[in-house]
Amino acid sequence: MSNVINEKQQMQVLNDRLATYLEKVKRLETTNHELNEKLRAFTVNRVQSSFNLEPYEIQIKPLREKLLLLMQDHTRIALAVDNAKLAADDFRMKFETELAMRQSVEGDIAGLRTLKKEYDSTNAILLTEVTGLEKECAALRDAHQEDMIALRGQMMGTVTVDVKEIESTDLSRVLAEMRSEYETDIEKNRREAENWYTKQVEKKQAEVELITETTVSGSSEITGNRKQSLSLQTQLDATLTEKRNLEQRLVEAQAQYQAQLFSLAQLVGGLEGELTSVRENTLQQSHDYQLLLSTKVQLEREIGTYKALLEGAGEPSNLAALKTPALKVEVVKSGLLSSAAAGAGGGVEVPAPSEAQSGGSGASETAVGGATGYALMSLAGVAADAVMSSGSPAAEI
Repeated sequence: MSNVINEKQQMQVLNDRLATYLEKVKRLETTNHELNEKLRAFTVNRVQSSFNLEPYEIQIKPLREKLLLLMQDHTRIALAVDNAKLAADDFRMKFETELAMRQSVEGDIAGLRTLKKEYDSTNAILLTEVTGLEKECAALRDAHQEDMIALRGQMMGTVTVDVKEIESTDLSRVLAEMRSEYETDIEKNRREAENWYTKQVEKKQAEVELITETTVSGSSEITGNRKQSLSLQTQLDATLTEKRNLEQRLVEAQAQYQAQLFSLAQLVGGLEGELTSVRENTLQQSHDYQLLLSTKVQLEREIGTYKALLEGAGEPSNLAALKTPALKVEVVKSGLLSSAAAGAGGGVEVPAPSEAQSGGSGASETAVGGATGYALMSLAGVAADAVMSSGSPAAEI
């Protein structure tokens, strides 16, 4: 009798646990359905939000074209300004070159004027020396004439009486010799003066030519160096301009890449947040799935217990000895049926034992067999639906 009471209590506990499991399965199905609806709505909203950008693209397209036109105009104006600056720099360089050449030519002219003054002063000195030499020559000639006259007077006033016959001196010959000597000296002095003057002139001319050649070569070298310096300065200015343009482009590219990197970082942050939420949802769904799987295993064990109890109660050899257990099984089975109905309807009802004892033994056995099959099919279907429902969100995610 105590065994029967223990079996009744065990079956009652199993019925209560089954009702609790069915209620939990129903609640999980409802939660799973809500999550599926939310996920579907979220996916639809994301797709719609991605496709709703086309009207904005249509509005942005003319603005983008206008922006491109403005950028082209800005680039063209900047290019024109750069060309004007380069042209102004070229004119400035040409002006500086011409000014430097003019100053160098004026310097050369001033040097030539100074050289001309030196030549004029040297020429005046040489003319003065020639005049002095001519005066000296005239003075020598006058002195010679005076000496000749004095000698003639002395010769005329002198009477010489010699016993011996002395060869008389030919005064005309002596005078001619003296004249020839003086003329020779004068000619020699004149030639020496002319030679000295010619040598001095040639020396000065050589110095002038050397100075002129040096000046011309120096001027040409200075002009070439100045032109080379101007060309190098032009190249330097162009290089600096190109460097500034490249630096500006580098700054713009860095700013653009920084903006893109910031947007990508924000996108990555959003994706990481979504990934974290999806991972958490996946872990939660996996936890729920494991919980439902353990519940399914426990339900299968309990179903096995039900089978063992029902099969033990339905053997013909034990029907006479198990009248009361048969009644118990009938009660439990009816309890299973009512629990299944309550699980579908949301409540749990356990019939009284007196209701199970109202039938006969044959009816009890028939009810036990039909209820057993129905209960097994219901429990298997509920467990399979619970497992499939718990697995579907994880599969969809």
